[in-house]
Order: sequence, then structure tokens, then C-alpha cells
Amino acid sequence: MVQFQHDADQSPATQQLHAVQRRANGVIQRAVDSSHGSSKRHANQSPTVQLAQTIQAKRLAPSDVSFELIFQDQALYKAFYAQCESEYVQENLHFLDLAKRNNYKSNLKIIIDEFIRTGSPQQVNVSGAMRANLINAAAPLMTEGEDAKKAVNFTKAFARVDRAMSPIITEICNILQFDAFLRFKKTRAFRVACGAPRRKRGEMRL
Repeated sequence: MVQFQHDADQSPATQQLHAVQRRANGVIQRAVDSSHGSSKRHANQSPTVQLAQTIQAKRLAPSDVSFELIFQDQALYKAFYAQCESEYVQENLHFLDLAKRNNYKSNLKIIIDEFIRTGSPQQVNVSGAMRANLINAAAPLMTEGEDAKKAVNFTKAFARVDRAMSPIITEICNILQFDAFLRFKKTRAFRVACGAPRRKRGEMRL
């Protein structure tokens, strides 16, 4: 920035010119400070905050769309759901909506009866051992009667459910992320969804 002699040693015209230059320097400095502050704030933002800002953008670059973003953006979810439906794997998306995106503990009975038990309406493709582990872990939490519930150590029971649920969620995520999602990113429907107005999704209802 420009440095000046003391104003008392300068002519009125020169003083006026330097006053204008000082104001310009001030504007430049504030812009620099603002830019540095913005960069620092962005660097300190959590992935969740950055993801929320991405959703609020008017348009998404296809390269910016992650598998996680599918569950939070209405246009992307709708397009990906159609893709899963065409491949007959939509039950995996339903399962993840309840087990991963929402609080699965409040939906535990629905998850067991709808997706996990052998022969359930939307049975997901996981091993028999995974099914048995989750059903057994959830059994104490699904007991009937007040006396039976009083005997349950809910902290330990939910910890068991967490351990049994985690590998199932990982397995279903992998099935979709590294198969249907990769094909979806090559479709015209995906590109159209990226250019659609951004709206956050509401909760899914079965």
C-alpha cells in the first residue's frame, strides 16, 4: 500500500489526493482481512457444516456429489431411488433411511420385522450370522410387559444392538455405494438432479 508524507508538508490538492488513496487502502485492507477470515472459518468448519452449505447451493457439480449427500438432498434421493427401483434394490435404501439417516433405536422393531428377519417384506441381503446377532441383541429391548422391561439393562442392551447393527449398515452401504451409486453417477437422471433446485429431504415414511 502507498505510504504518505505528513499532510502538513503537502499542498491542499496533494492532501486531498492522499485522503482518497488512504480511503482506498482502507477498503483494500478490509477486503484482505475479510478474505483471510473467511478462509479460516471455512478451514475450521466441520464436514457437516460444509455439507449443509453444499446442499444450499443452487447447483451441484457432479464431482461434488458423495453417497452421503444422496440422503440429504431431495432431487438426488428421488433420482437415486428410481435407479435402485429399476435394479430391484430399493429395500436397501429404505433400510438405510431408518437405520442410518434416522435414529434406528426408535425404529428397532420396524427394522427387525421389515428388513432383518428371514422372509421379511423387504429383507436385505446380509449374512445369516448378521441377522441372528441383531435379532438376539434386540430381543431384550422388544420384551412385552412392565416387569420384563424393568429387568432389562438398557445401556448394555443398546450397546449390543450398536455392535450388531454396525456391520449390517456397513454392508448395505457398500452394496449401494460401490454398485448402484456408481452406475447412477453415469446417468442423465443424475446430471439433471445435480442441476435441480436444492431442497433438503424430509424424513422417509414406509
